[in-house]
Amino acid sequence: MPRWKTGLVTPDISKITLRYTNALTNKRKQYDKSRKAGIIGPEDGFILAINSRYFDNEPYNKLPIYLQGFLPIGDLAVEFNKSNKSHSKPYFKREDKIRKSNDSLVSKNNFLNEKYSFCSAILHSSVSYFHVKINNDENEDTIDHDFSMLHNPLASFPLNCNKLNWCLQYSVSKCLDGSLNVKNITTELLSTIHSR
Repeated sequence: MPRWKTGLVTPDISKITLRYTNALTNKRKQYDKSRKAGIIGPEDGFILAINSRYFDNEPYNKLPIYLQGFLPIGDLAVEFNKSNKSHSKPYFKREDKIRKSNDSLVSKNNFLNEKYSFCSAILHSSVSYFHVKINNDENEDTIDHDFSMLHNPLASFPLNCNKLNWCLQYSVSKCLDGSLNVKNITTELLSTIHSR
């Protein structure tokens, strides 16, 4: 994917999402090779660190875009009732797969799949050396605010959230009706992903 150019640009969320999905798939292959070689033991934790400094990763309707690469988060939706002119609360549609340019489908629900339980979390940042250098001249405490972490609800070795309070943290839980709740652990419930 090419780097962003200056000017008004609408991000292609599907291309960005595919890059995140691909990163986890490739790391799974590397993890398996390292396990076979004895480099990683069966009780070693694993965190995938991803930097998206070359493309926009601003929150997409309150959710950081990178979450869509690991969870079945689709478009934001609101249901309208024409007869009484009421509407539902906004929610995210469930999207289990995303279509590549060659028309093949790629799963987006990797953090709901036991195959990826080796990965305890995704650590995300969009900071670059240039960004840190410029901002540190003004404010020494800027870099911490750029990091966020998505905890894998199926992780073989879950991380202790209390030890990671230097960054934003997101957790996922399943509801009785099959929908998912994504929550910023430090603040509030962010969204519900419906199974519709």
